[in-house]
Amino acid sequence: MNCRLTPSAGRPRPSIVEVTATDMAGLNDRRNFLQQMGNIAGSLGARLSVPRPCRVLQPAHNSGMPLNCSIGWWRYVHLTFLDDGSRVIHDPEKRKLHAIQGGSVVQQFQRAARLSRPFVWSRAFYYDDISALHAYLAQLRNRSGIPRLNHRAEGCTYVAQRTSKTVEELRGRFLRALKLTPRLYVTLHLRRGDATSLPGRFCDTEVPKVVSYVVCSSSTNPLHENAALPLLIFTDERDPGYVEALTTALRALTTPGGDRRFSQVFRADSVLEQLASESGMAHDNFLVFAASVAVQELGGAYMQMRHKSAGCDCYHSTLENMTSVTTFQPFRR
Repeated sequence: MNCRLTPSAGRPRPSIVEVTATDMAGLNDRRNFLQQMGNIAGSLGARLSVPRPCRVLQPAHNSGMPLNCSIGWWRYVHLTFLDDGSRVIHDPEKRKLHAIQGGSVVQQFQRAARLSRPFVWSRAFYYDDISALHAYLAQLRNRSGIPRLNHRAEGCTYVAQRTSKTVEELRGRFLRALKLTPRLYVTLHLRRGDATSLPGRFCDTEVPKVVSYVVCSSSTNPLHENAALPLLIFTDERDPGYVEALTTALRALTTPGGDRRFSQVFRADSVLEQLASESGMAHDNFLVFAASVAVQELGGAYMQMRHKSAGCDCYHSTLENMTSVTTFQPFRR
């Protein structure tokens, strides 16, 4: 492929790409940002230094509570370089390196790429900066030795993002606590929270609408042809009245033949929150969210009511599973 391997493959990476400031957002957005910045650093043979989670994860996604700044990214994500498996993210270092300064983000990238000595490239990075680099590199795609930073496009990627050990352990405890077997449960993800104030963009998730959606979606799932499976509900809704009404309605669902549609119905978020608290990691909705994604990755079928663009009446895919931390992709046996 038309791709340049990192010049530091298998050797220490003395250069540093340092993100001094960026937007605050939810975990999914920030993990995508870290992957894209990791690709930029990797293409230059450098490590990545970013602010700690407490500086970039929005408290609004954590019931208004700021994170403890002792928590590192290791809790939420495992990001490594593909060539040697070394860690991508490092804490800032006080080292005297050649500084990349002045000019646009593209000009700075060009200077860093030409340097034969270690450098530190420190600046605020936002998605507009990443887009500018993608546009610049797209013009050079037919030339040899040019990295392709967009990991979603055909070409090269420099980093791998996997579930963190902390999240894997929490997922394992969750599956054991509910006696669940991978691929033999169904998940439903409902976005409520801010979605209820933006009806033009998000699905109507009132109980009757959800019930209708689940009946239609689960009827197309061949996993239900042999036996009823457990249903796990993931939602950011905090109103206990809504959650109780929804779980009661879903537990009462039957098939056309009169059998129970689901063997059990669980409010999965509350179980994960309890398990995280028991492990000394209370009041961390970001961890609960990461674990919920990991649980959904192992499900046999996935349903969602979020953006209207994904459909709000019926999920027609027979099997759907999360195969990456940032996007939903079809799962095929």
